Amino acid sequence: MRADTDLFRGTGRSIWVVAHAFGLILLLFGLYFTVLEPPKTADWESLIFYTSGGWMILGGLSLFLISLANLWRTQGLYTVKLPRESRRQQK
Repeated sequence: MRADTDLFRGTGRSIWVVAHAFGLILLLFGLYFTVLEPPKTADWESLIFYTSGGWMILGGLSLFLISLANLWRTQGLYTVKLPRESRRQQK
């Protein structure tokens, strides 16, 4: 049985887009658990959500910025890449 080599070709950008979106989701959940709905009592369960909200903010922000930097480095900011045929026609 041979592995399909074309299966994951061109997925280098899409994994960073998914990581970028997941970082934003983590950031929003972290803000919800710490800023919008802070724990009202000091019991153990609310302390876990408060602490995990802080870790979600930290993890989401770092994942968001790392994926943004990688997308910016590989794709460029506001870069639209033309197909090769249209590049030849412009020259």
